[in-house]
Amino acid sequence: MEKNVYLGYPLENGRLNYAKSISEQNFYVNNLHKTSFLGNFGALGSDNSEYTYTYPLLKGYKVTIRPLGSVFKDRKNFEGVFFLETLDLNKYNAFITLLNQHLNQSFMTHYKPRDYQITRSTELLLPFLDDELDLSPLINSLSVFILIAVLIYLLLEWRSLRLYKLNGWSFWRSFLSLTLKPLFAILFAFIYDLWVISKHLELTELLNRQGFTFFAVLVISFLMVGLMYLVSLAPTKERYFSLSLFCLLGGIKIFFLLTLITFFAPLGSLLTGNYGHKDPELKKYAEFFPYMIGGNVVDDRNNATELKKIYQIADSQGALLLNDSDSSYKQPNTVARELTSVIINTNYLKRYPLRDVHNKKIIPDPTSQKLVLVFPDTPKDLVTKRLKYEQKNDPIAQKYGIKVFYSNPRSNQNFKNIVTGKNMANETIMIVTPGNIAHGLTQYHLNILSGFANDSLLLPLKKTSLGKLSQQWEPILKKYNLSDNVAQLIRYDHGELEELRQGFGDLLAHFYEQLLLWLIVLALSFYSLLSFFKKNLTQIELKNMFGYSRLRNYYPYLVMLVFQYIVMLAFYLDQNIPKEVYLVVISLFFVLEFFILNLFISYLESEAKKNVK
Repeated sequence: MEKNVYLGYPLENGRLNYAKSISEQNFYVNNLHKTSFLGNFGALGSDNSEYTYTYPLLKGYKVTIRPLGSVFKDRKNFEGVFFLETLDLNKYNAFITLLNQHLNQSFMTHYKPRDYQITRSTELLLPFLDDELDLSPLINSLSVFILIAVLIYLLLEWRSLRLYKLNGWSFWRSFLSLTLKPLFAILFAFIYDLWVISKHLELTELLNRQGFTFFAVLVISFLMVGLMYLVSLAPTKERYFSLSLFCLLGGIKIFFLLTLITFFAPLGSLLTGNYGHKDPELKKYAEFFPYMIGGNVVDDRNNATELKKIYQIADSQGALLLNDSDSSYKQPNTVARELTSVIINTNYLKRYPLRDVHNKKIIPDPTSQKLVLVFPDTPKDLVTKRLKYEQKNDPIAQKYGIKVFYSNPRSNQNFKNIVTGKNMANETIMIVTPGNIAHGLTQYHLNILSGFANDSLLLPLKKTSLGKLSQQWEPILKKYNLSDNVAQLIRYDHGELEELRQGFGDLLAHFYEQLLLWLIVLALSFYSLLSFFKKNLTQIELKNMFGYSRLRNYYPYLVMLVFQYIVMLAFYLDQNIPKEVYLVVISLFFVLEFFILNLFISYLESEAKKNVK
């Protein structure tokens, strides 16, 4: 029996739907009518050609069970985990020994029987849905929302606590009177979770977090009620306590707003319309986007051979390679200058020639196995340090040596980054040739199929359509088991727009978590505004009678609101977001909060007038 897992986005009308996610676990069984494996998924019936089980309450999670022979027509790749259905341990060990012998003989490998043992939980036979990615963020947001809601509830009940203390109630009697309602609500949630588990879902993590939330609410309630009881009926203590609490809640509000900025960054990008430099030549190239987990995770350690083969095929078709992730303009100042460089291939060098100190084109030998480096002639000490580093750390340099060229930055003002338009004449350049890629250059150097909007590999369209290019690459990706990881080709100049679509999809997919965070922010704002309104009610009513504007009535509160957003500007450097996008998103938050609070002020003032009558 084989187990195949697929994680990714569904393809709808030829485009990926980023707002949805798929988590499928497909089992291919040798004898579907005799297997006892079906008993793990409830009443599925019998004598069917295949079976499908959808997990209750988990949208997008599905299990299919099919005959083993259908794997050849169902799938584009053959990645999976294989199992032997037997209760006879000796039979299992004999099978593993025989399999190991055949594999080692056929592929000249040196595996041992113990290498076939499962070591990761994701490879287990049954689907492991204890802490699903879809549920975990929502559970976290709900837990925080409950904590903040209980905190605000207790603060709103402070007036009742004062009356309890004034009437001689003890702390414990006051505590139970205020906290029984929220604690019973959380206990009710426990009962609901037990019902969910009765539906055959392994959600023990949910119960653990509910228990933590209950304990946290109990501790916070005890501390808050204790402090409120202690300072009650003492005006000076109450004033200092209220001020400290206001600052604490303001800090919590800023934290949640900063969390929301990352998710709303796509909206800011859309409004700014700033997608960076776009060379007209980019529309002549395509890229694989996005990267998906698919049936397995692709990385440079486990898939170095496959990725190198993909690159070599693309290189033979005229693809450009541009990996500037280690350039001096992307690396922080703490990284030594001699360790920074830009990696290109010979095709890129044909597109953007690089000239040496004699003003001649630099043309490395395509068959050479040496590591090829081009140094600008200005920093004299850079060469010695970099060569020493490569000879110590790079296997190619150690085995085949290093070929060094020197360039004159003044003669290479047209040597630019095709993606950003930035001049790269002052960068150390590492050149990937057909010769040295065949003898050890790794994915570390290539950085292809990265999943970023500007991938290092630019595939030439050569006056063909994306559809035809996709058809050309489909059998290649299938051959190297990568068709599940890169589901589509897009035009290279559309990369950032496609990434924007993906960002909006993530925003929609996590709508409920973001809604809860927004409710937390608004709840904190409502409480602070309500506190300001109650303390200044008489003054506000008098100013309204004399025709004062709302801005003059509430300017102390509005100043504090503006100050909170000014403080948020100080955290810009901690966010991996363009400056203009960051400012736009903050401005949107401010306008939205200001508008909602204005409506809340109207409601409070209308209620105050009713009480006067």
